[in-house]
Amino acid sequence: MFSKTFTYVLIFLIFHKQVKGTPGIFKEIINSVGDAINKVASFLQPAVLKYEALIDTKTVKGTFYQFDKNAYRYKPKDPDGDIEDFGTYDFIICGAGAAGPVLANRLSEVTGWNILILEAGGLPDDSTDMPALAIQNMASDFNWGFFSVEQTKSCLGYEKNRCPYARGRGLGGSTLINGCMVSRPNPRDLDRLGEVASGWSYDDMLPYMMKSENLTINRNDAPINPSYHRTGGEFPTQFNSINNSRTRGLYGGCKDLGYNLTDYNSREQVGCSPIQFNIKEGKRWDTGKAFILSLNDSRRSNIKVMTYSYITNIKIDPTSKNATGVIFSNNKKLYYAKASKEVIVSAGTFQSAQLLMLSGVGPQKHLQDLGITVFSDVPVGENLRDHVGMTIVGNHDQLDDTIKFQQQDIVDYLNGFGRLTAYEGVSSVSWFPTKYQTDKTWPDVEFVLMPFLLTSVPSSNAFRYTMLSLIEQFIGAEMAPLFLGYYSFTQTKSVGTVRLNSKDPYEYPLIDPNLFGDPHDIEALYEGMLGVLDLINTPSMQAIKARLAPLEIPECGLYNETSKSYWFCAFKYLAFPTYHPVGTCSMGQNSSTAVVDNNLKVYGVNNLRVCDGSIFPFPFSNHPMVIIMAAAEKLSDIIKKEFNKI
Repeated sequence: MFSKTFTYVLIFLIFHKQVKGTPGIFKEIINSVGDAINKVASFLQPAVLKYEALIDTKTVKGTFYQFDKNAYRYKPKDPDGDIEDFGTYDFIICGAGAAGPVLANRLSEVTGWNILILEAGGLPDDSTDMPALAIQNMASDFNWGFFSVEQTKSCLGYEKNRCPYARGRGLGGSTLINGCMVSRPNPRDLDRLGEVASGWSYDDMLPYMMKSENLTINRNDAPINPSYHRTGGEFPTQFNSINNSRTRGLYGGCKDLGYNLTDYNSREQVGCSPIQFNIKEGKRWDTGKAFILSLNDSRRSNIKVMTYSYITNIKIDPTSKNATGVIFSNNKKLYYAKASKEVIVSAGTFQSAQLLMLSGVGPQKHLQDLGITVFSDVPVGENLRDHVGMTIVGNHDQLDDTIKFQQQDIVDYLNGFGRLTAYEGVSSVSWFPTKYQTDKTWPDVEFVLMPFLLTSVPSSNAFRYTMLSLIEQFIGAEMAPLFLGYYSFTQTKSVGTVRLNSKDPYEYPLIDPNLFGDPHDIEALYEGMLGVLDLINTPSMQAIKARLAPLEIPECGLYNETSKSYWFCAFKYLAFPTYHPVGTCSMGQNSSTAVVDNNLKVYGVNNLRVCDGSIFPFPFSNHPMVIIMAAAEKLSDIIKKEFNKI
């Protein structure tokens, strides 16, 4: 059980979260407490105490964590000083998220090719290994800590009406802090993509989605279609091990509604399932670990990994329009690395767009207004898309789990199972279509069930969420009859933008998700809510007396809590972008509507490609990690073929 000292500090911090800004003395106290906890655990040695200290420390530090407002930490001492030569590489990969490490691994298979991969963050650690610490790590240096510009139709429950946007920083990118869910797009998603980008249909992409998989079937009750899976790849996948009254109620509820337990990574997605996670023996297996850090054979010495390296510009020759290399900062110095073949941008949906625009690739007027020379007038940043989600809190009558981590949870984790092996204790998922989907095999709503874990609450403070009163009443309790549900509408129509704040590369970009900009999305989210209520009201869920807890939103108090108007009001305060952004460097058939072609080459610039979530012109039904990795697999083959290496 957690130490009394930690409990007292936790209670104090949560009930003082209203204080704007964090006094330095509090930071010093918290850091001292964390250091003391770590030293005691290190002295006593047992692994359980080590991980107990890790959880305590990450949670306490996360409570006071303040996100950077810019990237000035990377700014050189003399921004106008000399730029040192960093050498020549065949390929330079800008960013090590879901795509970058895959690209580096596959391209380095070619003997004689030298690969440089640049990443602004550091290496994964014990905390990123533990899936249940994802929220705590979102309140840390593993997260860039972006916020949207002020919104008028959404995120009104956040400070200054600004939506938080978690984006991973480190070798592995957002695969270091995401929910670890391994999920593929629906066949209809990719066939739709194939209509605008030849070679990207479901049948084209399925081999690439399977290529790195290493599936372990660790549950007898897990639905699995072996034709859509393989073993032996670099990326471990297994089912979550959580099975409690809520998960059994959910599976029963799905059957009550006529849905089956299904392998959602096959062609059939509608239904319920235990979640497939990218974990191995209970630990997160991020892309940095799977595709870079696990390489130890000598022939891969042709990969150069540079962490804590922030890219400021892609150099483009004004005459030939060739991308020739990149400028980056490392340890307060500027360097120039030359690319003899290609520069590949894989910095993520926000920062790939930012880097291209800083380099003169983007909307002509926007760049000219900032004094940036334009090399290619393409719609970079014009098509920001994302799912929209909502978290609900429910009650039930089964006190079969504690709401705090216990030492037994750590023992279970060390043995490769239990609550700490899953983000927020996530246990199961269901996908279903709303009335807006004419094809009922193509879901547009996802519902994820998770037990309630108290230790994630303080770390949520960093996101400036102002409505935690329902959860905070359970501070100090050992057990509570609660569960969390997260559901999202995935086939959104609202379109946002990413713009430069200035021509200063160390300023964060301006992110406008424009949630509910298209009224269809709030209507569809409401239909999704009705579907969730149908599920909660099934006989199987009612057997544990499952029900929604009151939301307690004063601004919506004028409406009846069961009315559509009430839910629309609630969505504007509580709904959020789900950290699955795509579209800012969209793939398409011409430069008037797209940034890259179907080979991911940037229109108007030679030797420059983009490979990450930004290339997809619309959101899919699933989480984007797997399809981004598959895009990197495909691009690796495209490049090898172009250079006659396969």
